[in-house]
Amino acid sequence: MKLDFSNLKTLFINCTLKDSSKNSHTEGLMTLSMNIMRAEKVSVEYIRLVDYTIPLD
Repeated sequence: MKLDFSNLKTLFINCTLKDSSKNSHTEGLMTLSMNIMRAEKVSVEYIRLVDYTIPLD
């Protein structure tokens, strides 16, 4: 019996300090995990936090 994960959603938040033009080891590890999730039909969203302006107050 194959389990159905198609109703699941994941959010990967990469908190690396490197900007998007540079390779991130964290992103490499997340990519492996995201590919496994996608292969199981899980919805995947990826955010690289450094690409956003986050208010501090």
